[in-house]
Amino acid sequence: MHIEWDDQFTGGIEEIDEQHKDLIIIYNQLVDECVANQSPVRPAYIVVLLTDKIKEHCQAEEQLLAAHGYPKAQHHAADHGEFIRSVEDLQHRFLTGGNPDLKIGSVMAIGKQLLEHTASDDLDAFDYVNASANPWAAHQSTGNFEPGAETMSTMIVDAAKAASERWQSFFNAGDAAGCASCYEDNAVMVAKPFGEFVGRDAILAFWQKIIADGFADVTYMSPTLTAEDAKSVVLTSDWTMNNAHGVITRELWVQQNDGKMKLREDHFEVAG
Repeated sequence: MHIEWDDQFTGGIEEIDEQHKDLIIIYNQLVDECVANQSPVRPAYIVVLLTDKIKEHCQAEEQLLAAHGYPKAQHHAADHGEFIRSVEDLQHRFLTGGNPDLKIGSVMAIGKQLLEHTASDDLDAFDYVNASANPWAAHQSTGNFEPGAETMSTMIVDAAKAASERWQSFFNAGDAAGCASCYEDNAVMVAKPFGEFVGRDAILAFWQKIIADGFADVTYMSPTLTAEDAKSVVLTSDWTMNNAHGVITRELWVQQNDGKMKLREDHFEVAG
């Protein structure tokens, strides 16, 4: 009756993978409570939690797919709608009483939907997202691809540009965790006049506060991207948002071992 996490469920997007793991943990807790059959209160509480987490997760996925122009985004959202209606029906059953056997059957049905969502539907979508965020890897996957120096430079710049646009999409969606996921673990961010922030946790806290303070709608104005070497790109740009503007003096995007681009350095200034 339990769902066991398998590495084959990994979609390559850290935040979404962690959400999937959390949903499976909560579902398994619900199964355990139903089997124990000691009190209706605890499983009802877990069902409400599961419902809320599924809604939050589906919203996060839909924002990500829309940001990357996934061609089947509407179909994916429709599947989410069906999934949410099913779990809301399950919640209603637990909160209003009813036949315990029917409740357990409904829990099992939700487990099947959760497994299909995690192990099938999402993997197709995130193959597309990963390819759009990392065109370098898409070229490498073709097999005997041996680019010249000029082609390599163009590809790494394109990969950094896509990664930067992904960061902007996260910010404009109010997703601080998504923003932070674009940085290396030990990245350094210098945000004048706010100070220096070292490590992904400190950077996450910074973006959480900025978003909570109402900053939004960032736009990079004619960014310049220059390949420093075969695996790194520097971006500079003016920027504007709803109630501030400034300049990016150095974003250093570095290709990781998995082919994705992440920020190692982020230096910018807020002018007002």
